[in-house]
Amino acid sequence: MAIFKEVQNCKVLELQAKRSVLLVALNKTGPHQGKQFIQSFLDHAEFSAIEIIIVLEGHVDIENISTVMWKFFNNLDPKRDFYFDAGRLGIDVTQKFPEEGYQQSWPEEIEMTAEIKTQVDKKWHDLFNK
Repeated sequence: MAIFKEVQNCKVLELQAKRSVLLVALNKTGPHQGKQFIQSFLDHAEFSAIEIIIVLEGHVDIENISTVMWKFFNNLDPKRDFYFDAGRLGIDVTQKFPEEGYQQSWPEEIEMTAEIKTQVDKKWHDLFNK
């Protein structure tokens, strides 16, 4: 995707469904950039086979579907984040700025310490494999 300099990474999901889905990790630096990217992408004829595009923050590991789904469902507001164009759908789940109508502070990501991860790993089998 050399056309779009702000794209950190992208991946087409291999699904059994008719619809093709593209995940995009976008280096967002300003308000409305996610929406603008989606509009530009959907305007390119060479990408017409992609029917659904999901735009995430540039630091999101789009190879980790669990993380992608977590980000998708936690950051999504359908009234604000869905963009329809000629039967195609763009979804912008990037961090929002006040200029985009988001007046609260965007929650910081929680990261477990290595110690906590080790403790969880040790207890996982006992908790969930009964």
